Amino acid sequence: MKMLEENESEKNVSLFVTRQRIATIAPTKSNKEPSKSAAKKAKEKSGRKKKQQLNVIQSKEQYADEVDHQHDDDDIQETPGDDNKVTKRKGTVLAHVWDLPEENRILVKCNQLGQPIGKEGGLLGQFLGTISRNCGYCPLHIKDWRKVKNDKAETILQCIQTKFLYPRSCEKWILKSIGRDWRKYKATLKSELYNPKKKRSALYKLCPDDIDEDQWKALVKYWKSAEGKALSERNKVSREMKKTTHTAGTKSYACWSEDLRQADPEKKKPHRATVYLATHRKRAKEANQLAVQLENLIEKQPELAQDSEGRVAWEGDALHQVLGEEKPGQVHGMGLLPIPKQV
Repeated sequence: MKMLEENESEKNVSLFVTRQRIATIAPTKSNKEPSKSAAKKAKEKSGRKKKQQLNVIQSKEQYADEVDHQHDDDDIQETPGDDNKVTKRKGTVLAHVWDLPEENRILVKCNQLGQPIGKEGGLLGQFLGTISRNCGYCPLHIKDWRKVKNDKAETILQCIQTKFLYPRSCEKWILKSIGRDWRKYKATLKSELYNPKKKRSALYKLCPDDIDEDQWKALVKYWKSAEGKALSERNKVSREMKKTTHTAGTKSYACWSEDLRQADPEKKKPHRATVYLATHRKRAKEANQLAVQLENLIEKQPELAQDSEGRVAWEGDALHQVLGEEKPGQVHGMGLLPIPKQV
């Protein structure tokens, strides 16, 4: 897969972009400048929060070096300037990423499982969310994410590679993350706009401004179909079987794990039970009974949550005994991507 060269800037890619979408999802410097009063308010608002420095380098490479550099910060350049500062925005617009100078890339480090870590990794995850909500990159009317991935993966990765520099091993995580966010976005649209009692004609009129009308109509038609209703019922049953909720916020399990590793004097990778407790113990409004049960088990049998020959998860460990069997190909408390044989 090749990166887009300068002479390929007008590559024919069919993307649905409205004026409103340009102003919010993928803003550019050619857009209308904000008024002085609006700029002043934005400056005052951003000044209230501490801005973080991002690792930005000048590069047109397609991938970061595959050498194990996950915890080596010596070669990273700190580029000063407003383009490198993170300002939290309502709605996750990420204008500073979309407007990144053409020759700059945000350098993302990954752990040994190919999961992005650090503040740059978190920013990458937020950026993927904007991609998943763009129906030009990720059409909403397609039923299966695998079909979207087969048709659009190359275009999606080309877009991301104009903003971020990451190891090739991160590609699987990127596509899996977009697929998850794409499904969540469709679920959000349905919960907010779909009413099974309304007729299709009435639902068609509720099409959001930043969604292609034909895709919206196809999506509504699917929700109304017998196939769509049957899938909805199966998903409701699965939802009721869920034992615990995600309380780690926008910070991934991989980033939580890395922060705990950095805080450890010996720099050891934390067991997944430790990460689970860090993200569930005090963050829920009410006491998490599973977290309490896990704490009691570790207190009685600490060896079930200790690093075992470099492994941080295994069948029969503390978290496995509390949460039970994982879904095929997944590992509790490890986030996206890892499979049992990797940990």
